[in-house]
Amino acid sequence: MTLPGPRADGWRPPEGFEPLASTSTRHGRIDLYVDAGPRRVLAHPSGSIGPELLRREIAYLRAFASGRRAVWRYVVDVADVTVVNPLNVLWLRQVKQLPGLDRYDVASPSPVARQVQRALSPVVGAVVHRTLEAALEPT
Repeated sequence: MTLPGPRADGWRPPEGFEPLASTSTRHGRIDLYVDAGPRRVLAHPSGSIGPELLRREIAYLRAFASGRRAVWRYVVDVADVTVVNPLNVLWLRQVKQLPGLDRYDVASPSPVARQVQRALSPVVGAVVHRTLEAALEPT
């Protein structure tokens, strides 16, 4: 993974988040950011997200988590995801098993996507929110 560069779509992380890592395929990209704490990791996937991208992201998160003593929170903003692979749920189940993970939040502005994510929540362990701001709220 590399550091995220400027995004063509103009998306920027909220204030206080710094680039952590980025991975991409021909049709999709996942950028990771960390807050100054660093207590939260923010993921911004875009485009088509499949198992290969998730495998890379989870491997990076596992390496990030293994070097930490404090608990941390994982927040994902899926607003710019256009296509998902149904097999993604097999990879996403691993997120809740990451060392030191305190909470896994997903921001999903689409009502249909939110309903699907809420149905999968018991499997993947994510708390689903309508906005990124709500997902970033302190617990």
